[in-house]
Amino acid sequence: MPLRIRAPSWAIAAGVFAGCGAGCGVGCGGGGDGGPAPAAPDAEVVPSGDATAPPDAAAPVDAVPDAAAGADTAAASDTAVVTPDGTAPGIDATPDTAEPRPDTGPSPVEPSVPTTRDALYTWLAAGRYKTFAHESTPHSSAGPHGAPVLVFVNEKLRASLAAGSGEHPQGAAAIKELHSGGAVDGWAVAVKAEASSAGGAGWYWFEIYGSKDPSDALEGRGLPGCTGCHSLGHDYIRTPYPLR
Repeated sequence: MPLRIRAPSWAIAAGVFAGCGAGCGVGCGGGGDGGPAPAAPDAEVVPSGDATAPPDAAAPVDAVPDAAAGADTAAASDTAVVTPDGTAPGIDATPDTAEPRPDTGPSPVEPSVPTTRDALYTWLAAGRYKTFAHESTPHSSAGPHGAPVLVFVNEKLRASLAAGSGEHPQGAAAIKELHSGGAVDGWAVAVKAEASSAGGAGWYWFEIYGSKDPSDALEGRGLPGCTGCHSLGHDYIRTPYPLR
């Protein structure tokens, strides 16, 4: 911004302002030998430009927003760039209530225990029960099986034993490995096939030992030899819990 220069009155009186000459002696009343008359006292010398602004004033700041600029800003916000997922950049599109991601692996599903002779023998020989909870080591049988045994129980029976239920649920099962010479040589199985134990008739029984021929198995529901011995247990299960 161009500066405005005000000549002080004392400078004019001393004859030092431009055009005054040497000591005019007439009080600069006008005319004289010294050349053109000096400017009137306290006159302002204003260069070209804004003649109304005060001396040394900085250019005023326009505090009023430009309406056109505001309109442009609003228009820009209305046409904000969006990402392919339909959100503005930098915004997390995941809702706060998003469900957790499911496990990538399949959920373990406990196999059901067959209740027919050939299907059960094949299932046992394949070791399908090996994932069940079981005792830590083979031990002498509390019943008439004779061989060292190792008991496995499925989850339905394990949960029922842990809860101290009066009657085990349908589908509860116990598998006894019958050992000989340190190896498995047969199985004794009890499966609750019905909702009610019905005096042992609601249980399916199976036993085979020393043979790989399923037809040699003793099997069926409510077998007297099995129910008579197992009636001493908790709803026909004599295995103590917790498993030892």
